[in-house]
Amino acid sequence: MTSLRSLLGGLAALAAAALFAPTAAADALEAGHARGMCLDFATGRGIIAKCSGQNPQDLRLPNYGADFLKVGRYCVTAGREGEQLYASNCKNRSDQYWTYSQNGTLVNGTGLCADVEGASKYNGARVIAYRCSGKSNQRFAVWQGGYDPGYPGGGYQVSVLLSPQHAPGMCLDRDKSSSQIILFGCHGKSNQVFSLSQNGRTEIRVSNGCLTSSGYSRGPVYAASCNGRPEQSWVLMRDNTIRNDSSGLCLDVDGASRRERTQIITFKCSGKSNQRFNLYQR
Repeated sequence: MTSLRSLLGGLAALAAAALFAPTAAADALEAGHARGMCLDFATGRGIIAKCSGQNPQDLRLPNYGADFLKVGRYCVTAGREGEQLYASNCKNRSDQYWTYSQNGTLVNGTGLCADVEGASKYNGARVIAYRCSGKSNQRFAVWQGGYDPGYPGGGYQVSVLLSPQHAPGMCLDRDKSSSQIILFGCHGKSNQVFSLSQNGRTEIRVSNGCLTSSGYSRGPVYAASCNGRPEQSWVLMRDNTIRNDSSGLCLDVDGASRRERTQIITFKCSGKSNQRFNLYQR
């Protein structure tokens, strides 16, 4: 009997391992209203739990348009409004298709959004399908290690030059006359030195100001007095893109130009080389 119990226990462990076997290009999703808490399917049902990046939080996100949202080999599924999300076998059904929008919402094929019930910040709070509101408990950002910069300022770990990968020898530069961020030949003076954390959400400081998004596509990026607002909060992504916390748009060299004084803008994230930045430590 003991050996049978051991065998059954081993089979259960293998089943759990198969359920949450890691997949390629997967990420943990942090709740917008509760930093450090991530979407988690350890029980097969959607909850938020302390971010760990472990397999029950390792989600394969939709790339473009509607697609499966997968955890291990299973698909995240939405029930009716108010019902908890759950992981189940993947089938060609609208309730298993999701769109991960620019502002961080997960919109299901049924028209409902992933929603942390009651905007709770507690470990184990249910994640449900609910009518879309755009509120922070319906927004999820790719978790980058849980760094909280702490406002106002402090905790900066590195000072770097930011050089777009499509234009070697060119750097982001704070224009002294307008405070807008432009492209300029790298010279390493103070208006090209950006201070930031190496992981997670961070303010990005330059010349006593903070990198600030205008909040709309093709809007200019500029330096302004640091105020701790979401338009001054950025996430350094694994692919070297830099995404704004408020708009979900990415830092972008306008038109992929290599010319000096080209404006730096925010634009829909594409992962192209004019949105990828090498960080050269000072």
